[in-house]
Amino acid sequence: MAHVAGVKVKDSRCLPSAGLLVRSGGAGQLGAQMADAIERLTLHQLRVFVCVVESGGITHAAERLHVTQSTVSTQLARIRRILGVPLFRRAGQRLALTAAGQILYDRGQAICRQQERLGSDLEALLSGAGGRLALGVSQTGAMYAVLEAVRRGRETVPALRLDVTVSYARNLFTYLLDGRLDVVVEWGGGPTPPVLPQRALRTYPFYLLAAPWYPLPRPLTPEAFLQQSFVTMQYGPEEIGVVEWEVVRRNLRPAHVVRLPSIDAVKRWTAVGLGVTILSPLSVQDELADHRLAIWPFSPLDFQRPLTLFWKPGTPEVLLNTFAELMTTVLDETVRTPAGEGGGRTGASPSD
Repeated sequence: MAHVAGVKVKDSRCLPSAGLLVRSGGAGQLGAQMADAIERLTLHQLRVFVCVVESGGITHAAERLHVTQSTVSTQLARIRRILGVPLFRRAGQRLALTAAGQILYDRGQAICRQQERLGSDLEALLSGAGGRLALGVSQTGAMYAVLEAVRRGRETVPALRLDVTVSYARNLFTYLLDGRLDVVVEWGGGPTPPVLPQRALRTYPFYLLAAPWYPLPRPLTPEAFLQQSFVTMQYGPEEIGVVEWEVVRRNLRPAHVVRLPSIDAVKRWTAVGLGVTILSPLSVQDELADHRLAIWPFSPLDFQRPLTLFWKPGTPEVLLNTFAELMTTVLDETVRTPAGEGGGRTGASPSD
């Protein structure tokens, strides 16, 4: 609801009388006449009209626009002549919008906002801060951080469009090399194309995790670990992920390995006591806080991996830095000391 001359503008649903709109002929000719009238309206006239409504009258609108009152009145009169319909009506001693005036205000306000957005977007684009980045991420803990960075980017850097593709790491790097993606966020240290420029965002430890009541011996020995059901991600045909790669190269892959299609399935499978898994703290913040999962110390599998930004050569540096800053902010705010460290639970049994 808007105010004109200090009075609340009513959103009247009454249509203007036919005599105000119809010159001659039927509905088709009427539509053509109105379309012609709309084309003759200028953006400046729309801004003046919107400003009058939002300012509460001609006097305040003239002050906001830094023009004389007569200039504002002249523009209102021209709009009235172009459209051929009254925009205001008397409500006692005050003015209120007619139905036609309400429509013009609603649409005109949207157009003015779009014009302001257009200006800021073009300014950002010309300065290098706006544009489009096609992002890729696999369904690991990295995905949670990337999606949060995209959400924040839409709020804080609207001129930067971030489009996300979720797929297997091998596919993502293929898309990056053939130009379908600009940036991939993935765990570094594994088999990645050597020709890609990259930047480590942050390095994380990976933890052995199980349900807090899961019957693992303490201390856990390599022999006991090999007897467990190991739950991990399925990364694609004939492809293993960073975690399973670490397990294999240390000769610690259990005989029973369960590969599931998503990180959420891995966490759920493990939380109900069907096996153990290894994940980064990015993946299990909520599960550790709620004690659905607990960290089990196991030094033979202590390792770290850098969460890494890969990009194709030629990606605009300003866009790349903007996204990297979004990611860094998210990582700084979301990663806490995991439960199970600093006095937290470390796989305690119900009797502990």
